[in-house]
Amino acid sequence: MLRYALIFLSTALTLFAATTNAQPTQQELLTTLRHRIDSIVTAAVKADLIPGAVVQIQINGKNLYSKAYGSSQKYDFHRQPLSPAPAMTTSTLFDLASLTKVVGTTTSLMLLADQHKINIDDPVSRYLPGFDTGEKQKITIRHLLTHTAGLYEWYPLFYQSAHRDSAIRFIERLPLRFPVGKQRKYSDLGFMLLGAIIEKISGMPLDQFEEQNIFRPLGMSHTQYNPLKHDETNDIAATSLGNPYEHRMVHDSSLGFAIPGLDPKSWNGWRQYVLKGEVNDGNAWYANEGIAGHAGLFSTASDLQQLVDMLLNKGRAGGERFLSEQTIDTFLTPDAFHNGLGWMMDPDNSFMNNAPAGSFGHTGFTGTSIAVVPEYGLSVIILINRQNIGLQPNSVYCNPNPIRQGIFQAVIQATEAARTDRKHIFNNNINKDSLFQAVLQSLPESRRADFQKHYNEADEQEKEFLLLMLSMPRSSKKAMIANLDSNFANIQTLNTTYAKLVPKDYVVEIEFNPADPLLSTPESIDLEITHNAGNTNSHDKKWQLLYGSTELTEILKPLGWTNQTIQTIKALLAKAKSVSIENGDITTIGYARSGMGKYSFKLFAKPLNKTDVNDYNDGCRYIFYKDNIVLEYGGGAVGPQCFPAEN
Repeated sequence: MLRYALIFLSTALTLFAATTNAQPTQQELLTTLRHRIDSIVTAAVKADLIPGAVVQIQINGKNLYSKAYGSSQKYDFHRQPLSPAPAMTTSTLFDLASLTKVVGTTTSLMLLADQHKINIDDPVSRYLPGFDTGEKQKITIRHLLTHTAGLYEWYPLFYQSAHRDSAIRFIERLPLRFPVGKQRKYSDLGFMLLGAIIEKISGMPLDQFEEQNIFRPLGMSHTQYNPLKHDETNDIAATSLGNPYEHRMVHDSSLGFAIPGLDPKSWNGWRQYVLKGEVNDGNAWYANEGIAGHAGLFSTASDLQQLVDMLLNKGRAGGERFLSEQTIDTFLTPDAFHNGLGWMMDPDNSFMNNAPAGSFGHTGFTGTSIAVVPEYGLSVIILINRQNIGLQPNSVYCNPNPIRQGIFQAVIQATEAARTDRKHIFNNNINKDSLFQAVLQSLPESRRADFQKHYNEADEQEKEFLLLMLSMPRSSKKAMIANLDSNFANIQTLNTTYAKLVPKDYVVEIEFNPADPLLSTPESIDLEITHNAGNTNSHDKKWQLLYGSTELTEILKPLGWTNQTIQTIKALLAKAKSVSIENGDITTIGYARSGMGKYSFKLFAKPLNKTDVNDYNDGCRYIFYKDNIVLEYGGGAVGPQCFPAEN
């Protein structure tokens, strides 16, 4: 998708005094920014969406913001609140989850490449003999770093192994799930293999190599695997109450992670206590002894800042050269899927949505994230221990992306406002009391009293944030299936007609945004155009283009489209009761935005059989299909997610 229909509060509310035409001072902007971040995080803590968080923001080497919120642990294993709950501090140690992929594994490979001990285009089989067969021979280090190797995205390795070496051997024996190099399929298994390759090249255990070559030289004194083994027992953020979500991934086939031939009851070593100082990720803990290339690292905000500063300084740290500028440029150059080597760079990722070109970052399942904007010398580090709240009624964890996105957009816009006097104002014509009553009635009855209490205690900006988050439009797969049944012909007509409108060698995604009375935004269009023809490759993306504008006319010229073409596409989408479309080998038609995600139809070139559908079902994406169409629910930075539970 190009973006979400609703922009979060920080992009919608005034970032500085809207009642004056005077350019705000930097101090006024900074004061307002700090209040904005306080409002966003405090509202989430009060609403019991997260236990706590640490936010650290730095620009051009200057610390703009460093603050801790809430508790490092709020609940015990039985979800009873602790009294007193330990306070979060800026030095609290967090389970980084998938930030391990970039903080440890990617940085290790940058060092090895810098030392000419590895080439990112080396075949994996050079280091792991199990890949010297069939299609696996095509897989390179680059494929693993960019999640394009065609591997399983997830597999419960702990059902097969309790040790790191045997876990790697098992991955070597697994068949490929997807064609090599053809599509990005985010894979934990690929980074487990990279961890093993680092050990093979360096002749050292992964944790020791990173400690000696990264963490110690950069002054990251608290960054480590298995902190309980290093007497780090006090200030650690607790994560989940056991591993309830991974247990569900194995036992609940409706999620789409079921493994053919695997008996969910054949292993039962699940932890039955609050995880604090033990890596949350099951494959890292149960199958890799807490040390793996995809997860396992613990760190603090200040330690992570040391790594980020080195990258922003083009490889220099403490006045000395740590990495060559060439290596950093190699790893932070977007590929065909708009991401770097290890690092995410696609500005469609919601946690750094609409970031300037060259920005990079990553997220972690526990609630951690790093976003870096080299153009502004800016970094935003957010560490959240979301899992300690427990699973929500729909059996998933709270989505931290609204918090991440709200903070990031507030920082970006405050930075830009120092240059241009931009105003983003919540529509004052909206009756907030009426909106509050509508939101209240939409909540389950069991949550209303608690929400009303938090709302009454909030200040005006916190109230607006809560209203915006909870008033976001909702849809359902039930409604989507009903639309597929009633509009099947219109959806197919939209697909075939749009394919004829898009010129050869172009991929075009267009999304129509309705006027939004809540944010006072007019009707607009989002366009993303990719052109691949031989050596001619281009990519252009524009958001919130106004009908009839010069900017819209200019971006349409290479396509040979006019405003009439736009109206034709809009009418076809309206008949199909949909909001967006993207052509390609698989056409994607966005059916409805819903909260932080979007329901979409995926149209294949030919009717699917059950085998085709199962091949596509790579983790909750397929829920229903008809002829050549399957359903998908997209959810932000991590891409396709499980469909939300329905009554």
